[in-house]
Amino acid sequence: MKSLGKRSLKKYVIFPCCVLLFGAVEEVVTYKSDFITNDYLRVAAIMSFFAFGISVLAYAVTPLIEKTILRLHAVWKTGGGRLGEYLFVLLLLTGVYYLWYRILLLGPESLLPSGWR
Repeated sequence: MKSLGKRSLKKYVIFPCCVLLFGAVEEVVTYKSDFITNDYLRVAAIMSFFAFGISVLAYAVTPLIEKTILRLHAVWKTGGGRLGEYLFVLLLLTGVYYLWYRILLLGPESLLPSGWR
């Protein structure tokens, strides 16, 4: 099998991870906004998250995630060869999809610490 290149890794691993992580954050924010009783304040809070939160995620968090994943991928590839490379990708995607599994079955509150629920 062919080794995953940087471009393939970005296209098939990093982008889906960032989209799924953003969706998880969105679910948690939407869940927490239900505790705001004033409708106008709730809408303002959700709109500000989508206006500013998306920008922060897109320009600060996504490059950080990308650099971290690329670095870890290189370390796993160096240490374990192709098997290490594929194992890293498998573990990464399993972790992200497990978050979505918990959100779908138990709700977004399952991702929060007990004190924040």
